[in-house]
Amino acid sequence: MSYEFAPAGYSLASAKAAHKARQARMAAGVPDEGITSLAELRRRRIAAYEALKAKEEAIRIERSANAFRAAEINLLAASPARIIRMTVARHFGLDVATLISKTRIHKYALARQASYYFMRRFTKLSFPQIGHMFGRDHSTAIHGCEKIENLKATDAAFAANLALLEGEIKAALGVCG
Repeated sequence: MSYEFAPAGYSLASAKAAHKARQARMAAGVPDEGITSLAELRRRRIAAYEALKAKEEAIRIERSANAFRAAEINLLAASPARIIRMTVARHFGLDVATLISKTRIHKYALARQASYYFMRRFTKLSFPQIGHMFGRDHSTAIHGCEKIENLKATDAAFAANLALLEGEIKAALGVCG
């Protein structure tokens, strides 16, 4: 039993298939062309299978990397964001489910906007991440932060209420000053 040297890219499985084909040809007296074409067909199928496996592995690695990134964002930023959401909801007399709901009632929207404002202030979350936590677009989070800034500058009563809420959030987060 002898194996010939194979060119680069020629797998062991392909070499074994070619060897089996030669053995079958010798035993059955089949012409070289028929056996060679069967071996070539098998080589192509094996190469296609190996390419498919490599592609599946690349997809699996990419999915794992994406899951790791998502978990990392949750570990680093979600805990303070959750604390802010709960503190703002409690301050406005709401539950968190109402705070993140789709309702546009002014009281709820104002509480949601205050959450955007404080999340931006006390966390390193981006506007898209903040918006995602509330099921909204990043532009909604930007608008909410701007609205709170404007109200803070023009309405003294609101500014005082916001300062009180800021103190509650700092206490909940353990932030000094």
